[in-house]
Amino acid sequence: IPRHRVLIAEGKAPVDPVEGRLELLFDLELPPREEIAPAEEGAVDHRERGPTLSVQPGQTLAILHPALPGKAGFDVYGLNLAPPEPSPATLIAGPGVSTEDGIRFAAEIWGQPHLDGGTLSVLPVLAIDGDVDYATGNLRFDGSISIAGGVREGFLVQAGFDIDVKGYVESAVLRAGRHIRVQGGIVGEKALIEAKGSLQARFIERGKARADGPVVIDSHALHAQIFSRDRVLVSGKRGILGGAVLALKRIEAESAGCPMGSQTHLIVGEDFLLRERLEELEADIAFREKTLLRIADTVHHLKERLDAKGLTLPPDSAEKLRLVLDQYQLLQAALAELREERGETMTRLLQEAQGGIVAVRRILYPETTVTIQGRNLAVTEEERFVSLSLDRESLTVVRSPFA
Repeated sequence: IPRHRVLIAEGKAPVDPVEGRLELLFDLELPPREEIAPAEEGAVDHRERGPTLSVQPGQTLAILHPALPGKAGFDVYGLNLAPPEPSPATLIAGPGVSTEDGIRFAAEIWGQPHLDGGTLSVLPVLAIDGDVDYATGNLRFDGSISIAGGVREGFLVQAGFDIDVKGYVESAVLRAGRHIRVQGGIVGEKALIEAKGSLQARFIERGKARADGPVVIDSHALHAQIFSRDRVLVSGKRGILGGAVLALKRIEAESAGCPMGSQTHLIVGEDFLLRERLEELEADIAFREKTLLRIADTVHHLKERLDAKGLTLPPDSAEKLRLVLDQYQLLQAALAELREERGETMTRLLQEAQGGIVAVRRILYPETTVTIQGRNLAVTEEERFVSLSLDRESLTVVRSPFA
């Protein structure tokens, strides 16, 4: 008897939904930093511990993929089989984050992305609980950096905005796109502090500090090199003891110089960045002038020898000489540009000079040299409550009461 397949009942399974999903475009965690002993000389620099996570304005941080519903099925009785409800993914834009459509989330500020539950934020400050040392490694961050401890010798802290250090900076390098504050102090010959804005510290002992804005020292500066394109104020009684301080507008201190006679140099009325650029140009111009002179002498002597013997250069040597002469012309053009920049820099240096004042409230000690717009005054005896400025008519440094 033939058998035939006969469909007597049919069902269809529901299609599962697509769950909502959050796609993060940054790593939530960087590789852990382990305690590592200092590297021996010539070995790998263990201060470099990898990047510090940071983002910039407009950078997309996350994409929220919405949930998609499933499709219903039915059983063999024809009854509807509903798919399960999908789990939605949610995300809230916290401080420093924006979204226009609830799907793409972007940073509004420079900083460190942070996901707390369902809220995505950008923290403008990277907070370090203790010291910057081998446990943290060097720090580079596009926002601001706050350090609860100090910065140990040999380490680098670089911020796009501000740096705030609660402890001491010990022969370390700090660079900030805006302001730097060291609530402890700065110590060590290898210390280098560079701020595009202002610099404030309790004291500076040796080392170098450079700021586009004001430099404010609460206690003293000891054998330090301090440069400001604005002013330098040292308010502690010990004042400025040795070293060199340069400011465009004003240097003010309770005292300046050393009772023991160590050299102290106070310079005002000059933009140190323009001065440095001028010195770079002078060195570059001198080098190129020597190079051009050497090429010209070589070509001249070669021509004399050939003319004396009635010879001409073979084709391959003539081609090499042509290349040398082409290089000579390029060097001449570059030299002309450098000389023009030198002239412009010298003009700016003179135009931006604002005279400048050195004001010492208590004691100005001998062995101190004051320079105002290139005019020097060597202090030979102790002076008190004095301001020094440049007399425009005589172009000499003159004294007046502290002001």
